[in-house]
Amino acid sequence: MNSYNIGKMKTKITLISQNMHLHTFMLMLVFLGLLSLSAIGQQTITGTAATNQVLIVKGAASQSANLQEWENNSGTSLVSIGPDGRIHLNLGNSILFWNTANTYSTALKAGTNTSDLVFTLPVNYGTSGYKLTTDGSGSLTWSADGNSGGTVTSVSGTSPISVAN
Repeated sequence: MNSYNIGKMKTKITLISQNMHLHTFMLMLVFLGLLSLSAIGQQTITGTAATNQVLIVKGAASQSANLQEWENNSGTSLVSIGPDGRIHLNLGNSILFWNTANTYSTALKAGTNTSDLVFTLPVNYGTSGYKLTTDGSGSLTWSADGNSGGTVTSVSGTSPISVAN
């Protein structure tokens, strides 16, 4: 094992093992835990304590490129985190929320927009029986359902008129 000190804080990096045939190597970072890097396969960072942040991605002061990007094997961006912290779904136009058994999901799916749509959710749970309504500009609020029953007092139209329950 070879050990190297880098930076002003003399961070210790120790080469634990390497396999030139598989182009893999493992490094031990004293301040972080275990970092396993591979040119092929899975990359793993294991923290040393439950109270430590395991991975921090910090951009430059004038960051303009994405902070992180996940791509498929063709190099097409699937998900990215922009420099402003926004999460972009670039290929699959829906977000899935799975139940605890991972057997069924609820999805929010984008339409074929020709411009941005922004919805602002209410700041509370609302009242039982209320519905989400919009002001036409994307602000959503809870409101009572104005069509919750009533009495029909007159009907007009051309004969025959039928009524179905």
